[in-house]
Amino acid sequence: YAFGVTLYQLFGGGRLPFLPARADHTAFAQLRALHETAAPPPLAEPLFPVIARCLEKAPERRWGGFPELRARLEAALTALTGETLPETPAEAPTAADWGNRAASLAALRRFEEALGCFDKALALKESALLLNNKGVCLEDLGRHDQALACYDRALAIQPDAGLAYLNKGGLLGKLGRFDEELACYDLGLAADPGSAPLRYNKGNVLYELGRLDEAFECASTALKCDSRHALAWKLMGDLLAKRGAFADAVQAYERALGIDPTRAVAWMAYGQALAQSGNVEKSLGAFDKSLELKPSAGTWSDKGVALELLGRLPEAAACQRKALELVLREAVRRNRV
Repeated sequence: YAFGVTLYQLFGGGRLPFLPARADHTAFAQLRALHETAAPPPLAEPLFPVIARCLEKAPERRWGGFPELRARLEAALTALTGETLPETPAEAPTAADWGNRAASLAALRRFEEALGCFDKALALKESALLLNNKGVCLEDLGRHDQALACYDRALAIQPDAGLAYLNKGGLLGKLGRFDEELACYDLGLAADPGSAPLRYNKGNVLYELGRLDEAFECASTALKCDSRHALAWKLMGDLLAKRGAFADAVQAYERALGIDPTRAVAWMAYGQALAQSGNVEKSLGAFDKSLELKPSAGTWSDKGVALELLGRLPEAAACQRKALELVLREAVRRNRV
């Protein structure tokens, strides 16, 4: 698929097959929808059918692999120019080849196949990155002990492997082992004190544990390390809101959204801070953007409260009904599971 995008650019004068109609906060959602549903605009090129098949949405409708695609491209070359290419001997896949294939399979959620490729890659060359990525795959399969073992092996090979600290800590947090999660981040920070992601993750855990002063220090330090860390600005906004400093929280959320406008939860928190600081009318726009990105019962309810404060009671009631519908739908889904 990615090669099809490259071919499209090559034969389309540099144009991408899919571009969002509006360059605003919805651009990412637009682009994702286009890649999931839209057909590529036709090109006046003999190879367009070949390119279009690369860009089929369903993997099984694309070319079966690069050997098949190469044969089709070589046939087109011969038909257009009379030129033929000599046979080239096949080269044995490298560790990087197996690792890339594993990553692609994992992205398609074909985790068992991905694990087989990771093992082939690691048999050729053991690396912290491959072990980390295998750990993520095992985590997606719910094989947590094996995932932790992969992260530990990655860190034994490369003690400053920040990704492995982040992923190991995140998994420990999912398992409710918060003290171990914090210890993991501390080890990572000892190896790399300037890591904004590790500072942010530690601060986020401390926030959830109610250790707000320590969390504030972590968020502040993370932003000193990287002033464009959107999640650290979001955490700073949450902490300022906890202190009742809603005007300052609004500014922090605006910084976060200026860097990454694709997070629904940040728009919801921004709307809450706006409402709390007295700007209820403006909060409606923030709630709408959150709902556009990811509808949630909490955001519908918050919007309903804001409308009620503005005296728009029928609209408020409609929002609360939508919130209740989502709550009931989730309850039904969980009962089925």
